[in-house]
Amino acid sequence: MPHNQTFVLNVDRIFTGMGTDIPEPHSIVIENGKIKNIDLKSRITDSFKTITKLDYPDCTALPGLVDGHTHMMAPGDGTPGDDIVKDADENLLIRATHNAKLFLNAGVTTARENGAKNNVGFALQKAIRLGVTDGPDMVVCGRPISITGGHMGYCGSEADGLDEIKKETRKLIKQGADFIKIMATGGSTITSDPLKPSYTSEEMQLIVEEAHRVDKLTAAHCSSIKGIENALEAGVDMIIHCIFEDETGMYNYREDLAETLVNAQAWVNPTLHIKIAGIEDIKKRGYKKGGLSRSE
Repeated sequence: MPHNQTFVLNVDRIFTGMGTDIPEPHSIVIENGKIKNIDLKSRITDSFKTITKLDYPDCTALPGLVDGHTHMMAPGDGTPGDDIVKDADENLLIRATHNAKLFLNAGVTTARENGAKNNVGFALQKAIRLGVTDGPDMVVCGRPISITGGHMGYCGSEADGLDEIKKETRKLIKQGADFIKIMATGGSTITSDPLKPSYTSEEMQLIVEEAHRVDKLTAAHCSSIKGIENALEAGVDMIIHCIFEDETGMYNYREDLAETLVNAQAWVNPTLHIKIAGIEDIKKRGYKKGGLSRSE
């Protein structure tokens, strides 16, 4: 339905997420894209006889979902990022637009975009805000800041040394980044190592200071224990992935580090779906004894 229309949504149940769920049939009045009223179906029907009504029997209405970690330019089929970015920016933007519509149709009304090539993320956010295309509200970092050859450095924001790091942070802020993403460790990018730190705590602290100076938050991709330690020491606001893996590749949950994270009041974006998808893929392909238990 167009945003400037008024209509009534009839459902059998409403899940509020606030502990005040409504188990009986109710109607929701939507006016200019906003909820105007919620009441018993009988009352709404009598009050809004001439308004368009959409009936969804045996269905439940719930608040819009939030996806905290997306890469809209990706096809979502496991294609490596190194291969995805070989495509032209225009094609990546078209795919991102398509994916944004899929997200919205699935009930996701807010998505946190964690990095795209060049200006693809910014362009998608602007197109949605202008009403050129449909999609969730986008919270974007634009491009993640990475060392030369580091994880997702192919997005276009490679920076080495304090001066380059400061300039790249300011450039992203100028372009309108909602938050600043830092690659504290390597990742799946073939020229990087997910177990080794990319930036020092001093370098990341400079990014944090620049971001906080203009009321922007920061998030750091951390695929190892050392990356988590460096990010927390730098005062990063959110730890992405937060994988407790040491430099030998062994998983080692550190309760003391978890306690440090809690005391720092840092958020964690665990991206559990990545590991779950990996486990499902192992099951489909077949696996050697012990391999699956380590992943789980």
